[in-house]
Amino acid sequence: MANPPFRQLRLRGLKGGAQYRINNEERIYTGNVLMYAGLPLPVLWGDYQSIHFYIRQI
Repeated sequence: MANPPFRQLRLRGLKGGAQYRINNEERIYTGNVLMYAGLPLPVLWGDYQSIHFYIRQI
């Protein structure tokens, strides 16, 4: 697909000013970013694909 749809996952119940790390990556997100802008999701191909996110407050 040349231009796949852009999807994001907007989380709820986080502390707005807190910082979060996802899947132990280097990038750090604030709670407000994850709740209002959302976490970009990769495009998955095939049937029954899934993603597991480990979200940890720092």
